[in-house]
Amino acid sequence: MIDLPQPFLFISFLLFQGSLTSPPEPVILKTDAAIIYDICFFDSGNSLAVADGDRLKTFSSESGNLSFTLPVVHKGQILSFDISRDNTMLVSGGRDSLMVYWNLVDRQLSRIINPSIGLITSIKISSAGKLIAAGGTARKLVIYDFSGNKVREYNDHSDDITDIAFSNDGRYLATAGADNMIFLYDNHAGIRLTGLARHTRWVRSISFNFDNTKLISCGDDSKVVIWNISDPDHPSLHSEIKLKADWLLSIDYAGNGNSFAVGGLNGKARVIGDVSFYSDRVGRPIQKIKFRPGTGIYFEIAVASRGKGVILFDSRDFKLNEGD
Repeated sequence: MIDLPQPFLFISFLLFQGSLTSPPEPVILKTDAAIIYDICFFDSGNSLAVADGDRLKTFSSESGNLSFTLPVVHKGQILSFDISRDNTMLVSGGRDSLMVYWNLVDRQLSRIINPSIGLITSIKISSAGKLIAAGGTARKLVIYDFSGNKVREYNDHSDDITDIAFSNDGRYLATAGADNMIFLYDNHAGIRLTGLARHTRWVRSISFNFDNTKLISCGDDSKVVIWNISDPDHPSLHSEIKLKADWLLSIDYAGNGNSFAVGGLNGKARVIGDVSFYSDRVGRPIQKIKFRPGTGIYFEIAVASRGKGVILFDSRDFKLNEGD
């Protein structure tokens, strides 16, 4: 069993307590597209934004009701987007290869940029809200500011960039790729620190933990790999787990601990910690999985699926597994 710190013991206890009461029904969001590529919670956790085809929609996390829809700008499927920590800005990218900046205060388009990186597969905003990182099928990583100026460009991957993550303090940036590699950058110094090689197939998703000491990854080789990056100049392998045959497409660290959620092609959403696995079956491949921030004693996750739209789960929906 994977070696993770103690906070998951508390989650395990809460799940056991929750199993003694009737769990709430999962909330299913009414989307137009059955296949959803990306979702993102607002920082408070009260709202969830969804890339619904070529539209960006926001729903209440409590009721699942639609709150608002941004004007249609993209010409094709939105593949990735992110929201600033202060909830004032949103950036999106997709099949049309465009980076689109949105002002969420007045819900209006701010600017459009063509960064020439192919299909935009991942786009993220730094924690301070000053920089935007985007990667795509042209294997380039580009960094822009909110004025639309390109700050820097990296060409380290030899295949598609599949995911990007900023550390929670904004100091570091990591990328994952179809070349089986992860690259770690010092965002302040503007340099590449190292490459992390452990996966044997595409790396699909990466996430920093809450105190930026660990980086977690998953991919088509069914592996979850945790890296110790306490010393980012000399990262080391912390632990590794291989789940049953499954392309693992998305992974997310809990906001205040070291437990994590992972989902993949077999449609099983898993929450994993040091002593237990908990899971629930969505019934369709899981494209994206995210912890909801700001919840109480029970955690909640949102799942973007290929075929069932978006579903919000309460921890009491999950079942204890003795193994995978």
